[in-house]
Amino acid sequence: MLTFNSIRSTFACVLILIVWSSSLFGDELLKNQDFKNGLANWTLHIPKKDKLHATAKVEDGVLAVQFVSPVLPNNVQLIQKVAIEQGKSYQFAFDAKSGDDSVYIEVACSQQNKPWGSLGLSTKRQLTPTWTRYQCRFIASKVDPKNPPVIRLFLGNPAGEIQLRQLSLTESLPQQNDQATGELPSVDLRNGRWSSDRGITLDEHGVLTLVGNLKEDRKANLIIPTGAFADRTFYLLAEVQGTDLRSGAQWWLSPKIVIARVDKPRAAQRKEFSKVEFPHWTPIVLAYKPSLGLPVAQQLLIQLRMERCYGIMKIRNVRLTFDKPGAPAFPGIVPEKPVCNLAIDTSQRKTFNNYLLGMNSSFRPFGKWLPPHTYKSPEIRKVLDRIRPAVLRFPGGTIANWYNYETDMYQLPVTPEGCHLFSAIKYHNEAGHKFGFDGFASICREYDIATSLVFNILQDSPEKCVARLKDRKARGLKVKWIELGNENDTPTQRGPQLRYVEDYIHLTKPIVKALKAVDPEILCAINIASPNSLDWSLPLSKENYYDAVAMHTYGSFGFKNSFLDSATVKMAFNSYGKVRQALQSYRQIFNNRPLVLSEWGLNGNRDLSFNQMATLGTSDVWFAILDAFAEGTQIQMATVHVFYGAHMGLYTWKGSERSNPVEAKGTTLRKHSDAVWFDMAAATFRDAELLLAKSEGPMLDEKSPAVIARATINAKGEVQILAVNKYPTPCELKVTIDGADHTGKWIRHTLATPDPFTRIAYPIDQDPTVQKNGTGHLVLPPYSVNRIVLTTN
Repeated sequence: MLTFNSIRSTFACVLILIVWSSSLFGDELLKNQDFKNGLANWTLHIPKKDKLHATAKVEDGVLAVQFVSPVLPNNVQLIQKVAIEQGKSYQFAFDAKSGDDSVYIEVACSQQNKPWGSLGLSTKRQLTPTWTRYQCRFIASKVDPKNPPVIRLFLGNPAGEIQLRQLSLTESLPQQNDQATGELPSVDLRNGRWSSDRGITLDEHGVLTLVGNLKEDRKANLIIPTGAFADRTFYLLAEVQGTDLRSGAQWWLSPKIVIARVDKPRAAQRKEFSKVEFPHWTPIVLAYKPSLGLPVAQQLLIQLRMERCYGIMKIRNVRLTFDKPGAPAFPGIVPEKPVCNLAIDTSQRKTFNNYLLGMNSSFRPFGKWLPPHTYKSPEIRKVLDRIRPAVLRFPGGTIANWYNYETDMYQLPVTPEGCHLFSAIKYHNEAGHKFGFDGFASICREYDIATSLVFNILQDSPEKCVARLKDRKARGLKVKWIELGNENDTPTQRGPQLRYVEDYIHLTKPIVKALKAVDPEILCAINIASPNSLDWSLPLSKENYYDAVAMHTYGSFGFKNSFLDSATVKMAFNSYGKVRQALQSYRQIFNNRPLVLSEWGLNGNRDLSFNQMATLGTSDVWFAILDAFAEGTQIQMATVHVFYGAHMGLYTWKGSERSNPVEAKGTTLRKHSDAVWFDMAAATFRDAELLLAKSEGPMLDEKSPAVIARATINAKGEVQILAVNKYPTPCELKVTIDGADHTGKWIRHTLATPDPFTRIAYPIDQDPTVQKNGTGHLVLPPYSVNRIVLTTN
């Protein structure tokens, strides 16, 4: 039978269910929902082995189940077939009470037979000693006529008595007045139309509090009719306050606000929060754009959700508007005259590792399109002549899991299972599209670039992996690292042969052994996401068959966020603390084994990513990596994501934000401010010695500096500083060298834009930094990245 996680209790309990009627809901869909005809139309499932432990009777419309001793949660079930339609919204409601307030009831809408898949409802409700009305709204999914749906109530677990009465299942109907006016409906948290799970409270001031739980989602739902406004962009506004908001076992399990189509739940727009503090009420905006093709007179689901994650999220003042909000306010308190101090001791230094200035390379078919440039494009060669990255990663991220090195094309999986790119792979293979390895190998040889190769461990045998390594070295590649797959902890980057971490270990062990026999110096890296995930990283940390660990460290604008508001800026500006915490956890859990940061950057919606705010967040991630390296974490290389591409690309083509690449009229290469920042960082740190002094200055919170500066000394003896000011006001930078104030000359190159929130791109030959020369007193402009060269003259 279908099993669910259940809280065990040894206390007696009573459970009761009642009929609910309202103008918002349709006809009753359950039969004999009030038990007036006993158990007619119901199936009470009690396994034979549990007959001595559980008995049942119906009296005065109440079903009472008596437990002599506890039984497994799924062993006693009350079941009825129901007629529901996929994509429609429903409400299941009941009254209940129990002898103890620690008792829960589990409710599900599922398939009748194997595989007993959930059809949109799977939740728990905490019971009380007094009658309480419980309501569960859900959207029916995956309805299969050959495996009809049922409502299940899981009654096992307690010792004592459970009572049930008056069940109700009705379709949620749109409010006619909303449909008629065509105006945005009220979404006030106190309008009585929201439904919520346990672990959620609404106080008398209209503040909704959601407490995260790693084992279950906690969500508040509201279904609204779209009426005549479905073809217009609208905005959800609210205020959020959060404490210790962190992802769960996977990065996508996070606190979030979602607006989704009822008929197509995956067609959602959302705002996500992770590893960020909101100590003060912070304005948030979630834009809902009709470009998703929402038909008029459909329904939308608005959901406030803690998705199996940590923390406490409070929300208030939820409302909808057609008026586009203005520029976000700074997400914190700005001192009247901020000052940052950088005390440099030139005797405290460490040779910088140039492999920290690497890039992911990506000129490959993806989705349904091809990039307009290749490794051989003259514009790309012109960029490489100038930037000369120390290391390139090939063939990039997710796509590496299905790359065929022999054909330089995708390798089609046997089944779509565990591969969300299946249709795209099939399309590109049939079209004969290649990744361009010959061009990649050519530039690596020409510019003496080291490589990190991501191997296809899902499909390639140890023998084929050995052949691939030999082939790549024969092509003249300077192979330093072999990554054993990409992000295989993620279900969409697996396959039928890799379901659990034990499968990953079983697949990769013989590959490592075979590769090391060919080249003992090669470093084979297993991949992890969060360093402390219980079901992936911790089991791998106890293994010794690999040489290094590949981890991806991202700051976040929130990947699905579609509007730049104060909360989004706060997330970006909190990236230093988020990445620092991940690197510190890694060092402790993996005992400071060699670390390959094969992807890093600021992950976010591409409409938000190409502006000065994003670049300040990107610099936060870099400084966290740099500080971990300076403190002794064995970071062997770091490749920013990504050198070229429409999403997070340092370099893109003209019109990439508006056009399909295949249809782009012009392919003129452009660089974004992240590329300018990368040039400034490379000029400061490449071939230099890192001075270990850390700046001290104002903080956004206890983990996130508002102003940060680090320094190097080059072969000429010049002290160079990379400094970032995230404040909207100027900040003084006080520099001392070996105990004395710097009073000499300086040259400051500054990257700042008049509007830090607007997308901007530059021709590849343009230097958008502004140079200023001065003596003594140093000031960092608002929202700026600065490269400063000091002289003692």
